[in-house]
Amino acid sequence: MRLVGLEQKNRRKCVNRETEELWQLANHYCERNAVHVAVADRLSGIPSLIYSLLMKSMLREFCIFCLGAVISIQPVLSCAVSDDTNFPRSAALAKNTNRPLLLAFIGTDWSISSLKLDREVFDQAEFADDSKYNFVLCKLHFYQTQERFPEIIRQNEELATQYKVREFPTVVVLNPDGQDLGRLGYVPGGVKAFAAAVNAIVAKSRQQEQN
Repeated sequence: MRLVGLEQKNRRKCVNRETEELWQLANHYCERNAVHVAVADRLSGIPSLIYSLLMKSMLREFCIFCLGAVISIQPVLSCAVSDDTNFPRSAALAKNTNRPLLLAFIGTDWSISSLKLDREVFDQAEFADDSKYNFVLCKLHFYQTQERFPEIIRQNEELATQYKVREFPTVVVLNPDGQDLGRLGYVPGGVKAFAAAVNAIVAKSRQQEQN
């Protein structure tokens, strides 16, 4: 089943927000390049107005091309699962080992925040150290540009609907029995900051159970 209505509308909002970030980044690089050219002029005494204009034009055209690729993408969800991701297996592992399960919904090839979360946290060897961070991770990739098996697409979209995912990235924290404890998105600060945020959610849930 496909995510429709409100889910697709929220997906378009996510894409628009990422597009705005890309545009700001493009302007930043163009402004920085202008400063570098001005410094070179003073040092060499050779006018470089033409060079500056050419560089600005090339940067802007490249960034506009990237933005156009994002904007032109249809707002229909497609998703993929990496080799280390299998929801039924992850859920069973979390239950058998009595560990929290992290369901990570990631806009893999279109969401800047998702890419940062994946690279700064999930791809780090430190995060895979069970002696420090005793979590089970299940990454659910939502691609814009890659086709995947229909059963994988259906599974991930059903999970996104079940847990009412509205933004990417969204990490749903579940207890070993599959109960939703809370959720979070991108957390600046790398592995330690992210793990601390997850542990805070788990600790709060345990405290509520005791009370």
